[in-house]
Amino acid sequence: MQTIRYELIPAQGTDGEVAVITFDETNSPVNTMCRQWQQELGEVTAQVLGDRERLGPALKGIVLASAKTSFFAGADLKATMRLTPADAPNAFGEIERMKKHFRTLETLGIPVVACLNGAALGGGWEVALVAHYRIAVADPKIQFGLPEVTLGLMPGATGVTKMTRLLGLMGAQPYILEGKLFNPTEALELQLVHELVATREQLLPAALAHIATHPHAVQPWDDKNYKMPGGTPANPKIAGALTVAPAMLKKTTRGRYPAPEAALAAMVEGAMVDYDTALRIESRYLARLMTGPVARERGFPRLESGPILSLMSTLSIGVRRAEVTDAASITAVHDTAWRQAYDGLIPARELSRMIARRGHTWWGRAIRRGTGILVLEVGGTIAGYATYGPNRARNLVQRGEV
Repeated sequence: MQTIRYELIPAQGTDGEVAVITFDETNSPVNTMCRQWQQELGEVTAQVLGDRERLGPALKGIVLASAKTSFFAGADLKATMRLTPADAPNAFGEIERMKKHFRTLETLGIPVVACLNGAALGGGWEVALVAHYRIAVADPKIQFGLPEVTLGLMPGATGVTKMTRLLGLMGAQPYILEGKLFNPTEALELQLVHELVATREQLLPAALAHIATHPHAVQPWDDKNYKMPGGTPANPKIAGALTVAPAMLKKTTRGRYPAPEAALAAMVEGAMVDYDTALRIESRYLARLMTGPVARERGFPRLESGPILSLMSTLSIGVRRAEVTDAASITAVHDTAWRQAYDGLIPARELSRMIARRGHTWWGRAIRRGTGILVLEVGGTIAGYATYGPNRARNLVQRGEV
């Protein structure tokens, strides 16, 4: 396989074995949900089922790990941008197949543990949510979350359904409707991560230790005593809050960006039905967004080079994504400056320290290749960007010519 490695290793303190699924996409700095990965996810799920049948109780658990510096970057956005409305049925089918594999792994009755060595964003966080137990490196630079809504999409590989069931309809809204990110410590406080370790080398031993002491595992929503935090839409307080939510979204998005509205609809409709039905609802909304015009047109408008940058149209709320000509990728969040690198390669806080602000312009430097990036901020939103050599970018800012 080209994107996933699979092996059996000895379990801790017993004669059994543990299946280790390591994500390692060939010729890529990060792991993505590319078509090859989706195919191999099915293959590795079949391997787990085969070993479960062959070994029986001797298969003690499953570990999800990454060979990259980040855990998982998420969906293959380039492939998504090529989709058209005619692709909606196929997109729905692909989403459902992926979820079927996720569901198979998490319902075997044995613990699944995710070892989060780095960023897990979008689909990457949804991969982490397959696990019953998540262990992360206690590094404040690491970011987790579901920023899809800011790219004209929504979490659709179980993200909406699971986050709603983990945090409740009100508690999950900032993370689903606004794409709010969080670090490992914050994730621990939210009980989205269950354990922190100091280094990535401690992840696997911690995972094996958990499996040794927890031979059986089910997801919270599969427990017969599960209740949604805060209540379902049938709760009068929740119902009252949900009544005004669509109007508030319309005011924020001005009706131009369907992703937050679709995500909210999937949250509410999914909360009124069983888990598996909620997943199908989520898939339908995502397939519609993936093949719609907003998802295809997302991304920063490119500004013309020159001493004065012309203002281009602004995009949706929250995270703004810029693709730099030399393939370095950064993500800007207008209310917290540069919080997270899109592909997990640029440490967020380190990049924040490198930014100098003058007027309505931010200047940042992509660490990997030294490209200067000028980003124009107007009215609290990111309006566009241009790239220069770092020296020229710095001079332009200092002289006030942008």
